[in-house]
Amino acid sequence: MKYLTVILLLSTLFSCKQPEQKTESEVKYFEGFVEFQNTYQTGDDSRAPGKKPVAVKTVAYLGKDGFFAREFVDSNNIIINREIYRPDSLKTFYFNNDSDTILAYDVTRNKSSELVSVTKNSGLKILGDKVDIITVKRLVRLIGTDSVYYVFTTYYNDPKYHIQPLTYKCFLRHSVKDVFSSSPFISVGYKTMRNNKITYLSIATRIVQAHVPSWHFEIPRNKIIIEQ
Repeated sequence: MKYLTVILLLSTLFSCKQPEQKTESEVKYFEGFVEFQNTYQTGDDSRAPGKKPVAVKTVAYLGKDGFFAREFVDSNNIIINREIYRPDSLKTFYFNNDSDTILAYDVTRNKSSELVSVTKNSGLKILGDKVDIITVKRLVRLIGTDSVYYVFTTYYNDPKYHIQPLTYKCFLRHSVKDVFSSSPFISVGYKTMRNNKITYLSIATRIVQAHVPSWHFEIPRNKIIIEQ
């Protein structure tokens, strides 16, 4: 009777289906948008926002095919500028809504960024989830001078939401590929520091998974594109 009990117990254990780890092809990539609250520390930096309209809120849209866009919204809930990345062009486009020009940057060129460190599974939580912390050290050269300084950019990525690899696959500019290859998840926070002082902090207040219409990633036709 004792041996029969052991056999039945072993049969029950081996008949239970063991959980399988998801393969990359089974991962469901995030499609939707993330809303952020922004704060600035202008200090004595003459290039800081100052009296110009600043974005108190940012909305980042991620499409299912690797398209990405950000809208920067002022205190009157008006979109003041936008950023769009199209993997079919390998360019990022920046433009103010009241300007007739668009600045286009080739993302396959990385001029001055260097990945410094990656810290995962830290104690920091945003919207209830632990986040990866990735820091990028960027060398900035002042135009027309020999002066340089370093800016540290920190990404806070949420492992709960996988990002479509096409969003960062060839994106070398600002070390984006390095950042998201090591932590392939959506960003729920973003911080820049100069001279050990925070100059910009953006933290997610809401994450919404939903279909994102393609018009969010369309480049306006009534503006002049200037290649950088």
